[in-house]
Amino acid sequence: MSLQNLVWLGDEEIKAGVKKRLPLFAGDVPTRGDLAMTVGKEIETLLKDKGVVATITVLPQGKLNGPIEAMTYVADTPQVQIGGFEFTGASPFMAGELNKVTASIVGTEYRRSALQGFEDVQFKPVYLNRGYLKTGFGEPSTSITANGSETTKISIKIPVAEGKQYKLAALNWSGSEIIPSATAAKLYPLKPGEIANQDLLKKSLNVIASAYFSKGYLKANVKASPNFDDAAQTVSYDVAVTPGELYHLRKVEFQNLNDVQLKQVQDAWKLHEGDVYDPTYVQTFLTKNRNSLRALDGWSAVWTQKIYDDDKVVDLILMFKKGGPLQRAGE
Repeated sequence: MSLQNLVWLGDEEIKAGVKKRLPLFAGDVPTRGDLAMTVGKEIETLLKDKGVVATITVLPQGKLNGPIEAMTYVADTPQVQIGGFEFTGASPFMAGELNKVTASIVGTEYRRSALQGFEDVQFKPVYLNRGYLKTGFGEPSTSITANGSETTKISIKIPVAEGKQYKLAALNWSGSEIIPSATAAKLYPLKPGEIANQDLLKKSLNVIASAYFSKGYLKANVKASPNFDDAAQTVSYDVAVTPGELYHLRKVEFQNLNDVQLKQVQDAWKLHEGDVYDPTYVQTFLTKNRNSLRALDGWSAVWTQKIYDDDKVVDLILMFKKGGPLQRAGE
C-alpha cells in the first residue's frame, strides 16, 4: 500500500482511521478483490472529516511487464503541487546549489516516489561533484502552505548531513600493455589535490576503459575502490580492470552509396572483417579521410553495430546520407 500524495494526514493516521472503519484492514491491501477500492473510499471519508474534499484514485504498482506488487493511492483533486524546498543542515552555498536543481520541479505535481527518484538522480550528484562523498539525506517531510479546493501547495523539508569535503590523493593503477599508467595519468581530467568530483572521476576511468574498447575489449570493466583518510579529508582510489574477452569484426556493410562513393569508402576503410573490432574507428572515419573521400563532401553516416556475445563478433552497418553529422543510430 503506497500513499503517494495524501499530505493532509500522516500515513499512520490514515491507516489507523481506515482500520477503525474496516476492522479486517491490517495496514496493507491485496492486489486482487474489492478491498483496495473500499479502502480508497474510506480515505476519502477521512479526508472529508478534515475538511478536504478529495478524489482518490487507486492504481496498481509494479515493475514494467511484471506482476502487480502493491496498490497506490493518489489524490487527483485537489492537485498537490510542490511549492518549495527546505534543506535543513545544508550549508548556505550548497542549499543554493540544491535550490537551483529543484527549480525545475517547483510548481509540478507532487508524488512521493518521484521525489525519491529525484533525490538519487539530482540531489546526490550536487554533493558528489563537490567532493562531499558521504552526504546523507533524511526522510522528507511535507507541510501545507496553501490549501484550496482545486490545488494544495506544499513545502518539502529534507534533512541533510553533508559530512566532509574530500580531495583526491591518488588514482592508483599499475597500467597495462593497452595503456601505461603514466600515459593514462596525463589524460585523467581529475588530478591529485583537486576536489574529488565524481563526474571527473568517471571520465578519468573512461580514459582507461576507452583504451581497452579500442583494442577490442568491448566488455572491459573498470572499477575504483575508495580509501578515505578522514583526518586529511582525502580519498584515494585503487583502480582495477577486468578486460573480458576480445571481439572481432565479422562483417561491415556500406549502404546508400553510388559506385564512385562506394569505391572511395572501400579504399579508405582499414578495419576489415576478422580484425579486432575498434568501435572508435568509425567515429572518426569521415573526418580523418576527408581528402580521399571527396565524393562524400557534404555527406554523413548513421552507423549501427550489433554485438554477438556468444561468438564475440560485431556486425557493422554504415548508412550514408547527405548532410548531418556522423552519429550512432539512436543518438
